[in-house]
Amino acid sequence: MSLIVIALLSFVMLVTRFPFGGEAMHLLDASWAIFFILGRLNIEAPLKLVGFLWFATLAWGIDVWAVQGDYTSAYCMTTAYLGMPVAYAALTMIGGWSQGQHIAGFTAGHMTRGHLGFVISVALATFAAFIISNFFFFQWSGYFETMPAIKFAESVARYYPHYLLTTFFYVALWHIANRFISLESDVADAELQSITQESNND
Repeated sequence: MSLIVIALLSFVMLVTRFPFGGEAMHLLDASWAIFFILGRLNIEAPLKLVGFLWFATLAWGIDVWAVQGDYTSAYCMTTAYLGMPVAYAALTMIGGWSQGQHIAGFTAGHMTRGHLGFVISVALATFAAFIISNFFFFQWSGYFETMPAIKFAESVARYYPHYLLTTFFYVALWHIANRFISLESDVADAELQSITQESNND
């Protein structure tokens, strides 16, 4: 596993997930995109599992830190939080399925099967994670015992576009970076180290 890539993604998760500067200045959370990207990395399954456990633990640690420090509300920190690793797993697995699907060369007038597959995979991963996380929240948060499931679904559906667009945004940034540096391949370390060395020499 590329430690540099994992460190980079860890830093992005930290600065976008933790509410530095309070809610008003909180960046869009890149966590869902990071789990999707993890699935796309060209690494062996055991190493991918280690990466998944690391990112899931990091996400939980950031949330605990934010709640304990009164940086954000503890409203979501209930038993239902146990569903988040399941949602993360869905993102990672669908990200793995999307390997080989690309958006290079995409234009409004031209979409190949590979382009469409990539777009669908991001949308599917986000939808699956959204359904799973909200299912757990509805069932085990303890807040909705008297609310009909259909009403709960209607109340949270309006948040889905935000999660979808945010995930698309970060995955697109990742894809652009991957066009210049092979972040998803086995040569990522060598290329990143080369860039780092060139920067140090300048």
